[in-house]
Amino acid sequence: MVQFSRWRPPSGWHSIEGIFQTVRAHLPRDVSVTHVEVPYPSRRVARRIAICHFVRRHSGLINHITGDITFAALALRSAGLVITIHDTGWTDYRRPVRQAVFELFWTRMPARHALHVTVVSEFTKRAVLGIAQCSPDRIRVVPNCVDPCFGRSDRDFNTDLPEILFVGTSANKNLGRLCAAMQGFRCRLHVVGSLSREQMIALRRCGIAYRSSVDLGRAALAEAYTACDVLAFPSLYEGFGMPVIEAQAVGRPVVASNVCSLPDVAGQGALMVDPLDVASIRNGLHRVLASEDLRRELIAAGFANVRRFSPQVIAGAYAEVYREAASDS
Repeated sequence: MVQFSRWRPPSGWHSIEGIFQTVRAHLPRDVSVTHVEVPYPSRRVARRIAICHFVRRHSGLINHITGDITFAALALRSAGLVITIHDTGWTDYRRPVRQAVFELFWTRMPARHALHVTVVSEFTKRAVLGIAQCSPDRIRVVPNCVDPCFGRSDRDFNTDLPEILFVGTSANKNLGRLCAAMQGFRCRLHVVGSLSREQMIALRRCGIAYRSSVDLGRAALAEAYTACDVLAFPSLYEGFGMPVIEAQAVGRPVVASNVCSLPDVAGQGALMVDPLDVASIRNGLHRVLASEDLRRELIAAGFANVRRFSPQVIAGAYAEVYREAASDS
C-alpha cells in the first residue's frame, strides 16, 4: 500500500505527517505501507496538476491520500483508494469563487470518488457530509493519535508564576481574546508559533509577560508541554485539536473551547469555555489557576481520555480500513 503525504519544507514539521508516521510505526505486521511525500507544495494550479501526475505515477493497488492534497485522489482509480479529510478549515464565504473551488476539489469530488473516506472527528464528518452530500456510511471516523513522545511528566504547579502554553498563531486560534482574558493575571504565556505585529502589540497592550517559539520539532514541542502549567486552547475552529490530547498525555490541565470538535476530543479532561466570550475564557483560566483540586481532576480525566488516541488503537483502526480497501482492489 502507498500512503501519500503533502510536501514538507526542509525546516518544517507538520503535525499531520507526524501523526501518520506514528500510525505507520504501529500498524500490524500484516499491513505494509510505503510512504511517499509529494515533491511540490500545494500552491497554484500548475503545481497541483504536477502533484496529480506524480501521485498517479507512484500509485499502487491500494493508495491513501492524506493532508491537504485530497484533490490528487481524482488522479487515481476508485478501487483501493482511501482518503483522509482532516478538516474544512479553508472555509471562507467572503471569497465565494475560492470557496466553491475548495469545496469541489478538496472535499466533494474526492469524497464521492474514493471508496473509503476517513475523517478525524464527528464534527469533521458532519462538515464533509454537508459539502459532499454523500452517504454517511461511506465516511468513517478515525481520530488522530498522540505521539509517544508526549508522555506523562509530573511536575509541581508553579503557584508563584504559572506558565500558560498557547499553541498556534493563526486567526482561528483566538490569541487576541486570550490576551484580553489574561489581562491582570500574574502568569506568563508561552506562544508556540510566529507572532504577527498586531499580536505582539496586543500582548504588550494587555501587559502580558510572554515568550514565543517558532518551528518546534516534536521533541521540542513535548518539552514545551512539560514546562507549562496549563494549556489554553480557546480556538474558534478545529477539525480535531491536537494540543488538547498532547497536553492531556503529558499531564497538564486544559482550558479549551466548547465548539467544533473540541468537546468530543477533550472528553472530561478539559474545562470548556466560550471562545467568543472574553469573560468566559477569563473565568475558566482563573478557576484552573486557583484550584488545585480542579487541576487534579482535569489531569486525571485527561489521562483517562487520551487512551482513546493511543497509537495502537488508531493504527488498528487504519489497518481495518486498509484491509477493506485491499478487498475491493
